[in-house]
Amino acid sequence: GRQKLARFNAREFATLLIDILGEAKRRQQGKSLLSPTDALDYSLRSQSDLDDQHDYDSVASDEDTDQELLRNASRNNRARSMDSSDLSDGPITLQEYLEVKKALAASEAKVQQLMKVNNSLSDELRRLQREV
Repeated sequence: GRQKLARFNAREFATLLIDILGEAKRRQQGKSLLSPTDALDYSLRSQSDLDDQHDYDSVASDEDTDQELLRNASRNNRARSMDSSDLSDGPITLQEYLEVKKALAASEAKVQQLMKVNNSLSDELRRLQREV
């Protein structure tokens, strides 16, 4: 789990958090999880999803792998939300929602800061390479 999350880039991680917040809102409002066509699509995909799962985390190799991970994470989150243990938790509170929203804002700020540091280090690396 943590290894897969660590492979997400900023956009994918933000998308995952948005999906989580959307799911929390859906639960708070008590809306159903899937439309009938989505349920059919899910049932058709679920067996192939089980066949694709490994006992270990694969190693990320390129951006294509990152996109595939994002799609799989979204699909897995939807599947997990159908689990009866998730439903027994009941709707989330406003406090929980606000905490997640605050954490998302902090994460986005951290990502922006890291992107600036990365750009700065890249510029410094290019400068040093020109000197050599």
